[in-house]
Amino acid sequence: FTGCVSSLADVLKELDDAYERYRRESDSLQRRKLQLSIQRALIRSQELGDEKIQIAGQMVELVENRTRQIDWHSELLLSSQEVPESHIPTTTSMTTTAASMMSSSSAAITPGKTSHHDKKRD
Repeated sequence: FTGCVSSLADVLKELDDAYERYRRESDSLQRRKLQLSIQRALIRSQELGDEKIQIAGQMVELVENRTRQIDWHSELLLSSQEVPESHIPTTTSMTTTAASMMSSSSAAITPGKTSHHDKKRD
């Protein structure tokens, strides 16, 4: 953009200069030449503006493409993290269930240990 900005600034300065000379000029032939200079400067400024719009459009397209890539990579990352997590609750719940079954059955079966009910009877 910097190259376009300085060129546009040059064109605008040329346009201002030509317009100031045109306003002060009394000779019709010179005024006609200055009108052509003004017209060329206006055309050039329009071309530069169109070029800047085209560059801005390309930048928007690049940003949108990059955003889509980031979204896609983000979804991949999230889905790869969800796979192990989906197995963990199943394993954890099975382990927890097995542990609770073992603890309750071991308390009931373990010889030599007294339960709360036995202590109250003593």
